Amino acid sequence: MAKEYKFTFCSSIPKFLLDGEQFDRYDDENCILDIGCMVKFEEYGFYIVWEPKGKDAGLLDISQIWEARHSGTIKDAKIIFDLEQRPTKDSVEDRTIWITYGWDLVNVSSLFLIAKTAETAKAWRDGINGIVHNYKLRHACPTTALQKQ
Repeated sequence: MAKEYKFTFCSSIPKFLLDGEQFDRYDDENCILDIGCMVKFEEYGFYIVWEPKGKDAGLLDISQIWEARHSGTIKDAKIIFDLEQRPTKDSVEDRTIWITYGWDLVNVSSLFLIAKTAETAKAWRDGINGIVHNYKLRHACPTTALQKQ
């Protein structure tokens, strides 16, 4: 009898990504700032899910993400001013995670997550990039694709 094989595209997802963290989320496409948004990975690590207070939850497919970068440029000066007024010792640039995503390199969108501390932002950047740069994720088998759906 054949032994059952369970395919996992990612060796393990760090617990802090699954538990989630409070972020201020800025969507560059819609110019919307959500303060105190709960952001976490869903249990299998296929999606990043955010739950803004008083609004519907949103998600981002991990396979669309190109990279989670340090800082980034939020073009709206009013948003930058609002974020700088928050009481913290770290600058907005140090607390920002700039996620670039899209189905191709021509139509790239940006999502900004602003953490409460620079340490949290660095840990999340490293965690996201560790999952995104996993080769198996881009070439998942049909069974994994079904599980994702």
